[in-house]
Amino acid sequence: MKKSILTTLLLIIGLAGALASDPLYLFAYFENNKTDGLHLAWSADGMHWKSLNNGKPVFVPQDSTSNIIFRDPSIALAPDSTFHLVWTSMGHSRSMGYASSKDLRHWSFPKKIPVMDYEPTTLNVWAPEIYYDQKAKIYYIFWSSTIPDRFTFYSCNPGDKEWNHRIYYTSTRDFKTFTPTRLYYNPDFNIIDPAIVRDPVKKDLIMVLKNENADQKNIRIVRSKNFRKGFSKRVSKPITGDYAAEGPSALWVGDTLYVYFDKFREGRYGAVRSTDHGKHWQEVTDQCTFPTNISHGTPIPVDRNLLISLFPEIKQAKDK
Repeated sequence: MKKSILTTLLLIIGLAGALASDPLYLFAYFENNKTDGLHLAWSADGMHWKSLNNGKPVFVPQDSTSNIIFRDPSIALAPDSTFHLVWTSMGHSRSMGYASSKDLRHWSFPKKIPVMDYEPTTLNVWAPEIYYDQKAKIYYIFWSSTIPDRFTFYSCNPGDKEWNHRIYYTSTRDFKTFTPTRLYYNPDFNIIDPAIVRDPVKKDLIMVLKNENADQKNIRIVRSKNFRKGFSKRVSKPITGDYAAEGPSALWVGDTLYVYFDKFREGRYGAVRSTDHGKHWQEVTDQCTFPTNISHGTPIPVDRNLLISLFPEIKQAKDK
């Protein structure tokens, strides 16, 4: 009997491992109008993305007449299969938006997380991102904010001085209580749109970010061994081409690291990828397909059985 139970447990563990190694990918994003809510797309390979829910939003935190916006969503899947969502809730605000869901259809009542109220002159809380530390079971949320005249102004463009962003963070275990906000990353340039993923082989962290200085507007990366120890101020050279890019997000698909971003002056979405853990990058925008009007969001791996159970249309598409 004990042998039978052990065999069954090993089979379950083996199936779980197989599912974990062969996920589908979920992209949470917003569309260009900033008010219609959360959109979702899925992919089996990280290059070809198809919208879900017939292209309609699955979550609308407010009506279109409100001065509150919905943009830059970041989604994380908890061990208990809860999806946690944060987003930019206003252009000028000291808070971010938050909601959660078990099925990506029904959401908790949205609330504000007032992360920068301790600094009353703060101009904004932009593009919050969630990073989950599996070992510590802690969620880190980080974002970019400008506190006027707080940091050295490095740009040669006077117009950059008004928006001289740095990165801040808070942490939580339950999205109910949060640690006091702290300054996290203070490089020698105006920085926005950070996102973090863990290298599955080297085990260190990779942060993708936008150099927001007027003469740059490009995407770079920097690495760290530990979130709490922070990242070096020495960032990489641009990993994107000779065009303006923002809103980067990163996704591992097997041994390939994809970075997606807005080519905001061209009105299209872009992508680069690395097959050597971030040493060299290849432009793959023209090889990818994205939903129409997709803007800054976050892709995550999801167990394929879970995602198909939530959106049966995926199975129907795969069976065709």
